[in-house]
Amino acid sequence: MRERPAKTGVYALVLRVPAKLTIQVGQLGKTEFVTGVYVYVGSAMNSLPGRISRHLGRVKKKHWHIDYLLGGVGVQPLGVAWKSTNQ
Repeated sequence: MRERPAKTGVYALVLRVPAKLTIQVGQLGKTEFVTGVYVYVGSAMNSLPGRISRHLGRVKKKHWHIDYLLGGVGVQPLGVAWKSTNQ
């Protein structure tokens, strides 16, 4: 990251799925992801830096749907972009 993001804001995670992947995504069930680049967009109302760090960490309890994909074999984060929503 270039600089530390503000406390609240929106963010986009860019991920690479190197090979076809089928994973159990919470209550959504088995979901297939084809090879490619994906962008996940989220928001944080209380701790944007913490949310981004959590998503990029490897060991975590699965809470959001993106956590399941990030835990997939070979899935790699390529980058993060964010924008503060502080006034």
